[in-house]
Amino acid sequence: MTKTLSKILSTLEGKEIDEMFLYLKNQLALDNDNIKKIINLKTGIQITTFDDLVFEPHSVGEGTMSYGKIRGKKYSIVSGERFYSDGEGLNYEVYNEDMDEPDGYLDEDEVTLTLLNLLK
Repeated sequence: MTKTLSKILSTLEGKEIDEMFLYLKNQLALDNDNIKKIINLKTGIQITTFDDLVFEPHSVGEGTMSYGKIRGKKYSIVSGERFYSDGEGLNYEVYNEDMDEPDGYLDEDEVTLTLLNLLK
């Protein structure tokens, strides 16, 4: 293990996964692939980021959707004119079964953070 990687892993000690993501993204300016590798190395957990999502046409209206499960918790992410989004794929509406109402107008990193919170 390189000194740099060892130092990064040490810096992540005691942080929640969402805090690790933010630190690696904002402070070290790493891309999602490298962030996933480091978090997996530190925690043994494979995380899902926005880049992993596969979008398809939405079944109810104009727009796109992605859905799945993390630790048995269902989530859906949509973008389109009928949702809490700009309708142009620049921000998204996210819902999971722990929420009373969907969160809207989230950017890609905010979508990732919502997915990471499903790990808690």
